[in-house]
Amino acid sequence: AYTVGDVHSFMMHRDRVDIGMMTDPEKPQRFQTARWMWRNKVLVLSCLCIVASMAWQLREQAASIDKLKSENRVLTATRGDLLRKHSKEMAGAREEEQRKCSAERTETQRMHDLEVENCRLQLQNKMDAHYTRSKVLSHRQ
Repeated sequence: AYTVGDVHSFMMHRDRVDIGMMTDPEKPQRFQTARWMWRNKVLVLSCLCIVASMAWQLREQAASIDKLKSENRVLTATRGDLLRKHSKEMAGAREEEQRKCSAERTETQRMHDLEVENCRLQLQNKMDAHYTRSKVLSHRQ
């Protein structure tokens, strides 16, 4: 049944279609991802549940972060208001203290001037008395 030409054509690779069919790699199957997902559906669903729960947690954390940011803004504004109020109160207290000190200094200066005048008058009286006495004594002699 085989002839010499058949053998020679096989050896000379004249029938390349057959050789190509024998040596070509097998083509990949279609829808491999879908098949893998179907085979591992429990794993895929559990991963999706984990991702969904993580997304839920992130959403809650984002909400709490936004709430904390707004509270921080409110507290910062309150702190600024309190600092301005405190600095105004301190400036008012300083001015009041300076006014009191100035009034006390003025009063002390006035009292000092009165005492100096009083001492001057007493000294003047003593000197007048001494002068008068010495005049009388000198007149008697």
